[in-house]
Amino acid sequence: MKIVVVLASLFVVGACSQPKNSISGEFSAGIINGQPVQSSDPIAKHLVAITDNKWENCTGTLIAKNLVLTAAHCETKGEAMYVAFGLEVSEGTLDQVERHQVTNYRLIPGHEKAMGSPRENWKDLMIVEFEGEAPAGYTPAKFLNDDSALQNGTMVTFAGYGVTNGRSQKGDGTLRKTQSPIKDIKFSDTEVQTDERRSGTCNIDSGGPAFVQVNGELLYWGVTSRGAGNCDKDGVYTRINAYREWVDGVIKDLGVQ
Repeated sequence: MKIVVVLASLFVVGACSQPKNSISGEFSAGIINGQPVQSSDPIAKHLVAITDNKWENCTGTLIAKNLVLTAAHCETKGEAMYVAFGLEVSEGTLDQVERHQVTNYRLIPGHEKAMGSPRENWKDLMIVEFEGEAPAGYTPAKFLNDDSALQNGTMVTFAGYGVTNGRSQKGDGTLRKTQSPIKDIKFSDTEVQTDERRSGTCNIDSGGPAFVQVNGELLYWGVTSRGAGNCDKDGVYTRINAYREWVDGVIKDLGVQ
């Protein structure tokens, strides 16, 4: 899925089919110049794909036994949504992987008005609740509580099921990861910009996680929103702690301990 918003020069790259930030925005996000995630990698136990009945649309991160945090622009708007588990999730494997139907989801109030036209603060977060629980071996990601660990130049880790070529839009379906440095920690009050000229996210990576390593532990701090060009310039990520009160409130409201 991919969303295009013309603003000036940043394309939305989230994944699914929408934004990376723009000044010329187009939603897109897939891991470019990354590497496949192995089953032994700690990242594998936190990541899921967001699908409809035909193909994978976005990436998401497990935050409770039956809740996933992803991007608001991954909403399928009327079509059934599913959470899929596995290292390979594509159109050809949807009937072979474990999938749980989404039964409920929450969007940040005002997100539709915020996304698309302004250059920043898109409120691009969604929490989905799915039937049952995550399979054995899957665990919620641990949130970063102190954003002081994020500075310009800090290397951060991304993961997703997105395309590997921003021009051909091919290569999606395999869970991959990569790293890029933070370019502008103050891109907006709620978002961080990264330098992705060498490697980064692209279509279908939208909604996926951004991690930072602190004392040897990967901590979850951001959600892939959008990017620029053909997934070879900059990326924009929603900072979870900017909306932490909302996230914690939804978790509590849904009765998850």
